[in-house]
This record gives sequence, structure tokens and C-alpha cells, in this order.
Amino acid sequence: MESALQHAIPGGQLLLYLQPRASAVTGELVGFEALVRWQHPELGLVSPQRFIPLAEESHLIVEVGNWVAARVCETLPRWRSDGEQLVPVSINVSARQLKDSEFRTELDMQMHRYQINASDIAIELTESMMIGDNHEIQNELRLLGDMGLKLIIDDFGTGFSSLARLQSLSVDVLKIDQFFVRNLSAGGEGIVLCEAMTQMGKTLGLAVVAEGVETTEQLQMLQLIGCDEIQGFIASPPVPADEAMQMLGGPAFFAPMNGIRSSQVSDRYLSA
Repeated sequence: MESALQHAIPGGQLLLYLQPRASAVTGELVGFEALVRWQHPELGLVSPQRFIPLAEESHLIVEVGNWVAARVCETLPRWRSDGEQLVPVSINVSARQLKDSEFRTELDMQMHRYQINASDIAIELTESMMIGDNHEIQNELRLLGDMGLKLIIDDFGTGFSSLARLQSLSVDVLKIDQFFVRNLSAGGEGIVLCEAMTQMGKTLGLAVVAEGVETTEQLQMLQLIGCDEIQGFIASPPVPADEAMQMLGGPAFFAPMNGIRSSQVSDRYLSA
């Protein structure tokens, strides 16, 4: 599989997919997360759960990650030339890509080449990457921030990052891990944790996104908690880039909330 993956990029087998983020209040599209899929000539569409860990174990994750960033930079001007209203696209970045300046300088070159504004792209990384004191990684994240790119922390709640680190890196967005969102339906602790993370994000002045939202019940709870955005199948699964373009300026993914919000959601559900 690793040998086959080495040929995937030059062989044109990788595909750019995008998953939308929607406003929890209005249901409207507010952004995309860039993802990658592998169309193997014999195995068909290979799950990223199968090949991304393989790429992470080798230097291939750098090549795959750089390929995604380049495709995003090529895609945005096409949307703009068609008169579409752009929304930010976040690019997942691995720790290996931040070991030196190659990713940052290449992204900066691509953005200048295609005249892409910093507000059109965000950098997304897992919370676990914020643990420790790898100076190269921390410095690269600060330099990416200096370019005007927003920093999104993915899988929040699983990596035990400190509040001091969140502030020192000027994080802009927290994405609550889908593990906690799934537990919303169970009530009790699931509600308490999601509400606590949302309120912590708001205290720090950060936007809060809930991942893996699949049911109307989960959506309604997140709306009451005050979560800013949602991402998950209740809005849309990841789709090919051309299909994602059809969502720009399109209808909302779900009806706007009624405007009823409780500041004591956990008490409400715990006492039910």
C-alpha cells in the first residue's frame, strides 16, 4: 500500500473533497474543510482511515498535505472567476509539514500566484500537535498566523492543550471532537462537556465548531448551548470539489433556530 501510495500523486489518483461547515443559527454555509480521497486503479476509492495513518508513518504525509494545499489554491480562483461568493477553506496540516519552512513558503507562493486572500484559507491541526515544546512547529504556526491565516484546532477535548498555549498561538477556532458530540444524545456528561468547551472557547474569544453532527437532537442541543458552527452529515458529507461549488450561494442546510437559547442547558437535560 505504501508503494502504491507513492505513485498516487504523480499518477493523478488523489481527489480533492470538501466538507462544509454551517452556521448553527442560520444553517447557511460558512466554510469548507479540505479533505483527500484516493481513487486506486484496482481497489477503487480507498478510505482515508486506511491510507492517512500509512502516510503519517512516512514522509508521504508531507507530499499528500502539500498536494491538498496546492489543489485548494487552484480551486479558489476558479470559483471566483465564475462569480461565486467565496467562503474560507481550511487545510489540514501535519506535524511533519511544520518541521521546516517548506510548507509555509510553498503556500505563500501559491497564494500570491493565484491572488488568494489570507481570509480565504485557514490552517487546521489536531490539538495533540499543540502539546510539547517543539520550537520549529510552534514557530511555523506563528509565522502562518503572521500571514493572516486563521488557526483552527481540530479534535478539541482529546489532547489536553493548555489555555496558555491556545492564547500564545492566537488560535481562532476550536472544533469539538465528534466523540463528545456523539455523547450528546446520552445526556448527562455529554451535555456538560460540550457546554463547558463552548463556553471556554467564547471566553477566549474563539469561534466554536461541533464536528460529527448527525441528528436533529444533537443539532438542537448544540444550538441551545450556543455553539457557533456545525460540521457533519446533518449538513453534508464530504463531496468532490466540483460538487461543493454548487453549494456556494445555495440554500441553508437546515432551518434557522427559533432564537430560544438557555444558559443552563446542562441543568435542563440533567434534570429531565
